[in-house]
Amino acid sequence: MKLTVPALSVLFSLIVFSLPQTFAQKRGQAEIDSLKNELVKAREDSTRLNLLCNIANAYSPAGQVTLAMKYVNEAEALSKRLNWKKGKFKWLYASAVANYYAANISVAIARFEQVGALADTLHLETQKHLINSYIASCFIGTGKYDEALKRIEANEPYLRKTRNNKILANDLLLKGGIYVKKAQYSEAIKYLNQALGYAKAAKNLPVIFAIHLNIAEAYVMSKNYQKALLICSQTEKMLKGYETWPQYTHFLAIRAMANQATGNYNKAIEDGLLIVKIGIAKSNQAELMQAYMNLAGIYAKLKDYEKAATNYKHALTAAKKIKQVSAAYLSGLNATIAQNLIEVEQYDQAVAYSKQAVTDALDMPTKINTLNALAWTYYKAKNYEQALINIKEAARLETDNKLKITGIYGTMGTIIRDAPDKTLLAAGIKPGERDMLMIKYLNIGWNESFESGNASSMENAHRELSLAYEKLHDYRAAFTHYKRYRDMADSLDNITKKTDTKQKIARFEYEKREDSLKYVQRLATQRLNEQMKLQKAEIKSKKYQSYFYMGGLATLVVLSGFIGLNYYNQRKANVLINQANADLNNKQEEITAQRDQLAEAITELKAAQTQLVQSEKMASLGELTAGIAHEIQNPLNFVNNFSEVSTEMLTELNDELVKGDIAEAQYLATELKEALEKINYHGKRADSIVKGMLEHSRASNGQKEPTDINKLTDEYLRLAYHGLRAKDKTFNADLITNFADDLPMANMIPQEMGRVMLNLFNNAFYAVHQKQKNIGGNYKPVVEVSTTLNNNLLQIIVKDNGTGIPDDIKDKIMQPFFTTKPTGQGTGLGLSLSYDVVVKVHGGKIAVDSIPGEQTTFIVSLPV
Repeated sequence: MKLTVPALSVLFSLIVFSLPQTFAQKRGQAEIDSLKNELVKAREDSTRLNLLCNIANAYSPAGQVTLAMKYVNEAEALSKRLNWKKGKFKWLYASAVANYYAANISVAIARFEQVGALADTLHLETQKHLINSYIASCFIGTGKYDEALKRIEANEPYLRKTRNNKILANDLLLKGGIYVKKAQYSEAIKYLNQALGYAKAAKNLPVIFAIHLNIAEAYVMSKNYQKALLICSQTEKMLKGYETWPQYTHFLAIRAMANQATGNYNKAIEDGLLIVKIGIAKSNQAELMQAYMNLAGIYAKLKDYEKAATNYKHALTAAKKIKQVSAAYLSGLNATIAQNLIEVEQYDQAVAYSKQAVTDALDMPTKINTLNALAWTYYKAKNYEQALINIKEAARLETDNKLKITGIYGTMGTIIRDAPDKTLLAAGIKPGERDMLMIKYLNIGWNESFESGNASSMENAHRELSLAYEKLHDYRAAFTHYKRYRDMADSLDNITKKTDTKQKIARFEYEKREDSLKYVQRLATQRLNEQMKLQKAEIKSKKYQSYFYMGGLATLVVLSGFIGLNYYNQRKANVLINQANADLNNKQEEITAQRDQLAEAITELKAAQTQLVQSEKMASLGELTAGIAHEIQNPLNFVNNFSEVSTEMLTELNDELVKGDIAEAQYLATELKEALEKINYHGKRADSIVKGMLEHSRASNGQKEPTDINKLTDEYLRLAYHGLRAKDKTFNADLITNFADDLPMANMIPQEMGRVMLNLFNNAFYAVHQKQKNIGGNYKPVVEVSTTLNNNLLQIIVKDNGTGIPDDIKDKIMQPFFTTKPTGQGTGLGLSLSYDVVVKVHGGKIAVDSIPGEQTTFIVSLPV
């Protein structure tokens, strides 16, 4: 059972990200001090009133609202004494701004409305525009997006008149931000790009930052994570030196969301921890709360529920210090903490947080939901008595208030199914009523989940019904619901995997191809530069030689004055220069030709590399296919046999119907139905095997996921052995497995690691098979596979008693294209690709130890 946390009011995007920075800049302390000095010197009351309001307006964006209100109150008293209409406008405006930055949104809106009415009577168009912008921002914070949009559109006549780039950028930014909140992302990006043009024209750096971040947020919310990360990358360069700005934490939060969505959890956690550090330094509880919520969500997705619960608790502590946080939000947050504590079996704490969630629930639907959550918490703690009390109270409130809350009856059916007879009797349920009631309530729960369309709820409902029918010994119904539960669970897992990896596939494959060519490209460039340096040196030498002759000629002219000799030397120098120029042109042409040849060679290398890698993968597929083929045969035999039986039964059924023996016909129909169910079952079994084969054959999507290394190793060992047996029935080997218990889940790409294991197993089988052919006799091939955890490294050890590896080639076996197999039996890429997968992709190690003629051991070490 899951309880969704109520969404936090969008007001906190206002508090955390300081959107008003776009139209009200913070003033430095020096400017505030200057205004105070002027206030001391001022003699006229009107001047003093202006200065009091200016000081208040300087303190408000700086977060010093208490000081701002002090000056507002002085300005109000002075304005009332002067009875000055414009003075009233000024202090009301300063009061509205102070309440805005104090997040007293309802008060701020009321004050801004008063100020707006005064601005109309005083014909203050510029101020009226600014007031509309503030009110729009308030409406954004309270989720009234259409109202906010009306306020921005009310500014358009003024904007057409002024054509001020800064003002246009501010309004379009707000408009784009509204469309982001309304989930109309294409419209949002359109207005934000327009705003960016005006902001750049105005050279308004804070607004440019804000626009970039809103565009990135729009891409995150529309699940275009790669574009969001690209915008973040551009923005990060702009934010160098501005890490103290409020926009910086906004940037970190958006980048964390994009990285989390693309599976880069480490980077997302880094950004979350940095936001926490900044929030603590600034004592900004809203930023802290949001950062802890983001971190908790990441840890929950990684199934590290203990860390998730800890961060949710930190978020709750911060939320309690923010007066704008609603009790409903605190209720949902307490329920979420309880949910994570249940996952780590800390039931006493979970009960305490669930109780607090009930206490904080103000509206009736939230109250019922939290009672349901509390009942579930007691159920998980095996306190069935309290579980029944709370679920019955939730059901009563639902009936009394004529509400329909999904999940209550499913929880009730589960509790009745597992509660002791004594507890049921105390709750007014006779033990004999248990079976009827649990099936009744669990079916109601299933129907509710089906109507809601929530796939996760339907999956849970099938699981609970399967357990209930198993308790009734109705194994057919139990199996039916269990199968539907597994189908839905597998389907949800696949959907989640596809969603998590869709944005990363192209980028991963691109980087994978590029890495293999970087060395060749660097080598080509290095050689080209060396040749260019040699040619330049040679040309420079010849130029110096020509300069020597020309200098000698000049000296001879001065010393001897013989014109003939001068003419001769001049012609000789010209010949040398022309020769040098000709040589230079020839060398340049030669270099150009070599460069073109290198470019062509690199292109051919790319194509050859792609073909060879695909060839190696297809070779692996061939090995897998041979191993899988025999597994398909069994279900196919069942399908064929039951199909023949079904045909015969149909003939008998028809004969009985002709005879009019209805009872016998019904019996045959029942038997026929069971036979068809078996055909369906074994057909799907064959289908799942084929799908598994296709899964192994398709290109890796590059997604790392928690993987049971023992299960993966055992699967590929079996497939490799059957693959070799399918090709050579005479081959036999003893397979010894020593898999360590309680190994942690390893974060890896299963398909890629599967290919690594397949290569190692195939090499081991090949080695023992060759030795068996060569020496025969009493030799017994043995392949031993072990898994262990050693110094925080998860190790897979493959040992064989085959031919071993000679010492002189041990250092070469990981090189591309190196193979000891006969021509046509190996590409020489298996161990090379395995090395790349283990070391470059997973950050692990692969080592080999061998005694020639006796044994070989490969050790793959992966970080946990």
